Amino acid sequence: MLRRMTPWLDALVDDVAGFRKRPIAQLATVTTDNRPAVRSVVLRGVTNDGAFWFSADGRSRKPALGPAELCLWLPSRSTQWRIAGQLELHAPGSERSDVTALLEAAWESMDAEARKQLVGPPPGSVRDTERLTPSEPAAMPDSLRVGLLTPETADRLVLDRPHRRTLFTLTGATWSASEVHP
Repeated sequence: MLRRMTPWLDALVDDVAGFRKRPIAQLATVTTDNRPAVRSVVLRGVTNDGAFWFSADGRSRKPALGPAELCLWLPSRSTQWRIAGQLELHAPGSERSDVTALLEAAWESMDAEARKQLVGPPPGSVRDTERLTPSEPAAMPDSLRVGLLTPETADRLVLDRPHRRTLFTLTGATWSASEVHP
Protein backbone atom coordinates (compact mmCIF):
# COMPACT_ATOMS: atom_id res chain seq x y z
CA MET A 1 0.00 0.00 0.00
CA LEU A 2 2.72 2.50 1.03
CA ARG A 3 4.74 1.91 -2.13
CA ARG A 4 1.72 2.69 -4.31
CA MET A 5 1.10 5.90 -2.37
CA THR A 6 4.78 6.93 -2.52
CA PRO A 7 6.13 6.08 -5.99
CA TRP A 8 9.65 7.37 -5.32
CA LEU A 9 10.16 5.13 -2.28
CA ASP A 10 11.11 2.13 -4.45
CA ALA A 11 13.90 4.17 -6.06
CA LEU A 12 15.19 5.26 -2.64
CA VAL A 13 15.11 1.70 -1.30
CA ASP A 14 17.01 0.50 -4.40
CA ASP A 15 19.60 3.27 -3.96
CA VAL A 16 20.17 2.35 -0.31
CA ALA A 17 20.23 -1.43 -0.97
CA GLY A 18 23.58 -3.04 -0.37
CA PHE A 19 24.63 -0.82 2.54
CA ARG A 20 25.91 -2.93 5.42
CA LYS A 21 24.93 -0.26 7.94
CA ARG A 22 21.98 2.06 8.21
CA PRO A 23 22.52 5.20 6.14
CA ILE A 24 23.48 8.45 7.82
CA ALA A 25 21.64 11.55 6.65
CA GLN A 26 21.91 15.22 7.47
CA LEU A 27 18.84 16.71 9.12
CA ALA A 28 18.30 20.45 8.62
CA THR A 29 15.92 22.36 10.88
CA VAL A 30 15.36 25.87 12.18
CA THR A 31 15.99 26.51 15.90
CA THR A 32 13.56 28.28 18.21
CA ASP A 33 15.62 31.47 17.76
CA ASN A 34 15.23 31.18 13.95
CA ARG A 35 18.77 29.94 13.24
CA PRO A 36 19.62 27.13 10.80
CA ALA A 37 20.84 23.88 12.35
CA VAL A 38 22.15 20.73 10.66
CA ARG A 39 23.15 17.48 12.30
CA SER A 40 23.70 13.87 11.24
CA VAL A 41 21.15 11.20 12.09
CA VAL A 42 21.05 7.45 11.50
CA LEU A 43 18.02 6.63 9.37
CA ARG A 44 16.38 3.66 11.02
CA GLY A 45 13.53 3.08 8.59
CA VAL A 46 10.20 4.16 7.17
CA THR A 47 6.94 3.77 9.09
CA ASN A 48 3.82 2.22 7.59
CA ASP A 49 2.42 5.69 6.90
CA GLY A 50 5.59 6.82 5.07
CA ALA A 51 7.44 8.82 7.75
CA PHE A 52 11.22 8.48 7.90
CA TRP A 53 12.32 7.75 11.46
CA PHE A 54 15.45 8.13 13.53
CA SER A 55 16.30 8.15 17.22
CA ALA A 56 17.37 11.25 19.13
CA ASP A 57 18.32 12.46 22.58
CA GLY A 58 15.39 14.48 23.91
CA ARG A 59 17.81 16.76 25.73
CA SER A 60 19.38 17.97 22.47
CA ARG A 61 18.47 21.18 20.66
CA LYS A 62 16.37 19.52 17.95
CA PRO A 63 12.99 21.18 17.65
CA ALA A 64 10.04 19.06 18.74
CA LEU A 65 8.15 19.84 15.54
CA GLY A 66 8.28 21.96 12.42
CA PRO A 67 9.65 21.98 8.91
CA ALA A 68 12.78 19.92 8.26
CA GLU A 69 14.76 18.36 5.44
CA LEU A 70 16.87 15.19 5.27
CA CYS A 71 19.79 15.06 2.85
CA LEU A 72 21.24 11.65 2.04
CA TRP A 73 24.35 11.27 -0.17
CA LEU A 74 24.97 7.76 -1.54
CA PRO A 75 28.49 7.84 -3.03
CA SER A 76 28.39 4.31 -4.46
CA ARG A 77 25.34 5.36 -6.51
CA SER A 78 26.43 8.98 -7.14
CA THR A 79 22.97 9.90 -5.91
CA GLN A 80 21.64 12.51 -3.51
CA TRP A 81 18.18 12.44 -1.95
CA ARG A 82 16.60 15.45 -0.25
CA ILE A 83 13.35 14.75 1.57
CA ALA A 84 11.46 17.70 3.06
CA GLY A 85 8.40 17.72 5.27
CA GLN A 86 7.18 18.06 8.82
CA LEU A 87 9.29 16.82 11.75
CA GLU A 88 7.87 15.54 15.03
CA LEU A 89 9.86 14.26 18.04
CA HIS A 90 8.02 11.74 20.19
CA ALA A 91 8.79 10.72 23.76
CA PRO A 92 7.85 7.51 25.55
CA GLY A 93 4.12 7.58 26.26
CA SER A 94 3.30 9.42 23.02
CA GLU A 95 -0.28 9.29 21.79
CA ARG A 96 0.93 7.99 18.41
CA SER A 97 0.40 4.21 18.50
CA ASP A 98 3.64 3.10 16.80
CA VAL A 99 6.06 5.19 18.91
CA THR A 100 6.57 2.55 21.62
CA ALA A 101 7.57 -0.08 19.07
CA LEU A 102 9.90 2.39 17.30
CA LEU A 103 11.55 3.41 20.59
CA GLU A 104 12.07 -0.25 21.49
CA ALA A 105 13.54 -0.99 18.05
CA ALA A 106 15.91 1.98 18.32
CA TRP A 107 16.96 0.97 21.84
CA GLU A 108 17.62 -2.65 20.81
CA SER A 109 19.76 -1.59 17.85
CA MET A 110 21.98 0.84 19.83
CA ASP A 111 25.43 -0.15 20.96
CA ALA A 112 26.64 0.45 24.54
CA GLU A 113 28.28 3.82 23.72
CA ALA A 114 25.12 5.21 22.14
CA ARG A 115 23.09 4.07 25.16
CA LYS A 116 25.54 5.75 27.56
CA GLN A 117 25.10 9.06 25.73
CA LEU A 118 21.43 9.07 26.70
CA VAL A 119 22.21 9.07 30.45
CA GLY A 120 25.41 11.11 30.45
CA PRO A 121 25.66 14.91 30.46
CA PRO A 122 23.21 16.60 28.07
CA PRO A 123 24.39 17.18 24.49
CA GLY A 124 26.23 20.49 24.16
CA SER A 125 27.11 20.79 27.86
CA VAL A 126 30.68 21.64 28.87
CA ARG A 127 32.79 18.52 29.16
CA ASP A 128 33.89 17.71 32.70
CA THR A 129 37.11 15.69 32.47
CA GLU A 130 36.78 14.67 36.11
CA ARG A 131 33.33 13.20 35.71
CA LEU A 132 33.22 9.46 35.19
CA THR A 133 31.74 7.96 32.05
CA PRO A 134 28.23 6.74 32.86
CA SER A 135 27.48 3.05 32.92
CA GLU A 136 25.32 1.54 30.23
CA PRO A 137 21.71 1.88 31.39
CA ALA A 138 19.82 -1.35 31.98
CA ALA A 139 16.52 0.09 30.78
CA MET A 140 15.52 2.58 28.10
CA PRO A 141 15.90 6.11 29.55
CA ASP A 142 13.23 8.81 29.27
CA SER A 143 15.62 10.92 27.18
CA LEU A 144 15.25 8.63 24.11
CA ARG A 145 13.08 10.14 21.39
CA VAL A 146 11.84 9.04 17.98
CA GLY A 147 12.04 11.62 15.22
CA LEU A 148 9.49 11.26 12.43
CA LEU A 149 9.79 13.22 9.19
CA THR A 150 6.59 13.05 7.14
CA PRO A 151 7.60 13.78 3.53
CA GLU A 152 5.95 16.50 1.46
CA THR A 153 8.62 16.64 -1.26
CA ALA A 154 11.46 14.39 -2.40
CA ASP A 155 14.29 15.43 -4.71
CA ARG A 156 16.52 12.79 -6.34
CA LEU A 157 19.72 13.91 -8.09
CA VAL A 158 21.71 11.27 -9.97
CA LEU A 159 25.17 12.39 -11.07
CA ASP A 160 25.51 10.03 -14.05
CA ARG A 161 26.25 11.23 -17.55
CA PRO A 162 24.04 13.14 -18.13
CA HIS A 163 23.01 14.28 -14.66
CA ARG A 164 19.35 13.61 -13.90
CA ARG A 165 17.05 15.19 -11.33
CA THR A 166 13.49 14.29 -10.39
CA LEU A 167 11.26 16.28 -8.05
CA PHE A 168 8.39 14.49 -6.32
CA THR A 169 5.66 16.62 -4.75
CA LEU A 170 2.73 15.61 -2.57
CA THR A 171 -0.52 17.46 -3.28
CA GLY A 172 -3.39 16.25 -1.12
CA ALA A 173 -2.95 12.47 -1.17
CA THR A 174 -1.29 12.29 -4.62
CA TRP A 175 2.40 12.34 -5.50
CA SER A 176 3.51 13.86 -8.80
CA ALA A 177 6.94 13.60 -10.45
CA SER A 178 8.72 16.17 -12.60
CA GLU A 179 12.00 15.73 -14.45
CA VAL A 180 13.90 19.00 -14.01
CA HIS A 181 17.32 20.37 -14.90
CA PRO A 182 19.90 19.50 -12.22
